[in-house]
Amino acid sequence: MLIYNSGIAFGIFNSEDSLNSQILLLITLAISFYLIWMIASEDMIKKKYALSIITAGAYGNIIDRAIDNKVTDFLHLEVLNFSFFIFNFADAFITVGAILLIYFELIYKSNNE
Repeated sequence: MLIYNSGIAFGIFNSEDSLNSQILLLITLAISFYLIWMIASEDMIKKKYALSIITAGAYGNIIDRAIDNKVTDFLHLEVLNFSFFIFNFADAFITVGAILLIYFELIYKSNNE
């Protein structure tokens, strides 16, 4: 199933307006540059990996949005005939990276103190 999302997660700000998509593209670029700065200034190698995974996902969505003015979602998570999400690999990278970052920041850090 293909879904073309011109907005952000869960279809928020979804419209066919090209200006809206370009503004979201600029915001995503700014966030990705901030993520690169965070990677460069981080001391813990595991957090660098998590931030790198998030950044890779962000750039995947940036490329998709720059070409089509929207992001193409094509992976459908359905369990027992209940539809959860429709997403793409870039979204999966962002999610996995965020989960790892939370783990390293909260759980891993508290276990090693």
